[in-house]
Amino acid sequence: MSEHEELFARLHKLEDENRRLSARLDELARPVSRRAMFKRAGQVALGAAALSVGAEVAAAPTAAADDKNPVLQGVTNFATNGTALYADHAGNAAALTVSNDTLVAHQGYASGLDAFGDYGVFGTGDYGGVIGQAPGLGRPVSVPVPAGVVGIGVEGVAGVFATSQNGEAIAAQTTSGLAAVHGNCQNDNGIGVFGDGSYAATGVYGHSGSGDGVRGIANEGHGVFGLAVQPNGVGVLGVSVERSGVTAPAAAVTGDSKDQNGVQGLSKTARGGVFAGGQAAIRLLPGSLTNTAPANGQNGDFYVDSTGGLWYYRGSWHQLA
Repeated sequence: MSEHEELFARLHKLEDENRRLSARLDELARPVSRRAMFKRAGQVALGAAALSVGAEVAAAPTAAADDKNPVLQGVTNFATNGTALYADHAGNAAALTVSNDTLVAHQGYASGLDAFGDYGVFGTGDYGGVIGQAPGLGRPVSVPVPAGVVGIGVEGVAGVFATSQNGEAIAAQTTSGLAAVHGNCQNDNGIGVFGDGSYAATGVYGHSGSGDGVRGIANEGHGVFGLAVQPNGVGVLGVSVERSGVTAPAAAVTGDSKDQNGVQGLSKTARGGVFAGGQAAIRLLPGSLTNTAPANGQNGDFYVDSTGGLWYYRGSWHQLA
């Protein structure tokens, strides 16, 4: 077959493609599911682009498909079987490279590849199933930790960004006994995991059924560090079951509970609590009773009445001052 005959043959295929697309346009007028809607929209867009190019498209290069039919560039291809592309070469060159230099963004983003299906993209690899890098400054040198999805950011760009309007931006689950989310920072001035909430939102929230909601371990530093930057803030607040409802002054550490002990310190061979202060080591706030102590007590209890009288319980209440 001469070059001109091959060109005319491909033009006839494009005419057949045009008739098939016209029939599909009639189908699009009927209600379809969300998944089918995205699929058909992509098919019509590709077909329309092919018809506008004309004879130049017909002469475009082809690639072999698994059903022995050629894959035409610039047109919509239909196949009952999948198409596989394998590359066997040295180096880290890709088996398939897709580039999009258009100035018209798709859904607000100019993408190199759009994929539709139960899983938009499925990838497997020894070091990463799917890898993404921004900005696009060439292929990454190495991936330090193998992962199903790898995101690499350079020049101050985030490696992975997730957003959600009505759900969780990132959901992670593991049954291995290890961490579902692990953050590792290799800079002494950095942070392994950082949570930032809006003015009234919670920055980091931890929950556990019978374990520790939040646990901090440090070799030489602080296991848990709390900082309040405003004079009326509290660095660390601990609540048992239910808050007391009593307004407490600002403090580095505050324990608050309605029916439980607010703060408790225990030690087997040392002291349960050690306090020091420039004005006083400890202060007992006066209670509501006047010139008397509560009806009941436990050995070791101290109580200050509304007049400042100090009481101590040893079998019964005794006023000390």
